[in-house]
Amino acid sequence: KLCTTWKEHPNVRLWCRWTLATLGRGGNRGQEIRDEILHIMHRNKIPEQAGHFYEQWHQKLHNNTTPDDIGICKALIAYLRSGSMDDYWRVLADNGISKARLASYDRAITKEPYLHGDTGKLIMEFEN
Repeated sequence: KLCTTWKEHPNVRLWCRWTLATLGRGGNRGQEIRDEILHIMHRNKIPEQAGHFYEQWHQKLHNNTTPDDIGICKALIAYLRSGSMDDYWRVLADNGISKARLASYDRAITKEPYLHGDTGKLIMEFEN
């Protein structure tokens, strides 16, 4: 309805924008998701330092949790299962996410994931 109001009544667009500004980004579980990704990183001794996929994704989650994060997680799991970057990119594409889209986020994801520690444990954790 808000979209229809925006289109049909240009004089109230500012009110529509203000209304949207009161809504949290990415749904109401964003903080829970961010916290759990951080816990997974800690439990698996993935460093919280700039310059790698896991940290870039974590920072993106801090800035703006979106439905794309489900596709990103599925792609990560596919990669962890196979060790093939082709599977990562295939699953991203299946979810409508391109390399350009990853790089377009306010907190861009420009690095590819890498195998770290016990991949079986990481798969289990990301699937939960």
